[in-house]
Amino acid sequence: MLHSSRIQAPSELCSQSDDMVLYSGSISPDGHGNVVRLGLGEYRHTPLPTRTDLKTLSFNGFSWGTCSPGAGQLALALLCDVLGNDSRAVRLCSYLCDLVIRNLSPSVSWILTDRDVRLAVESIETTMGWNWAEKQQCYADQIPV
Repeated sequence: MLHSSRIQAPSELCSQSDDMVLYSGSISPDGHGNVVRLGLGEYRHTPLPTRTDLKTLSFNGFSWGTCSPGAGQLALALLCDVLGNDSRAVRLCSYLCDLVIRNLSPSVSWILTDRDVRLAVESIETTMGWNWAEKQQCYADQIPV
């Protein structure tokens, strides 16, 4: 069984490098899940792209705390942003949803780092017996439907 990646408290992030990326999720007053991206070397928050151009799992945006379509869309968006490889992100999104996204409290704001996502990916690929370096050529630009 996979274990959830460690979610760092904001105070722990102060000593991190400037190239780290933070992802912060919160629920808006109208009930929609908002996720922003902030690189520690940057000065502004930017909304995390949903990546529905790649694969539409949810027509209602992001959600978390379950493995709903919105949670799957969030997993896909995080993986695309962190990994920079669309086919790998599509392959891993349901696993990341199950391992991390469903464990985020649906009623509390949260913060993940790009390192949290990378550690989860490493755990998933190791548990599944996938060696990314060996498999990379197998589906370098192929996106499963």
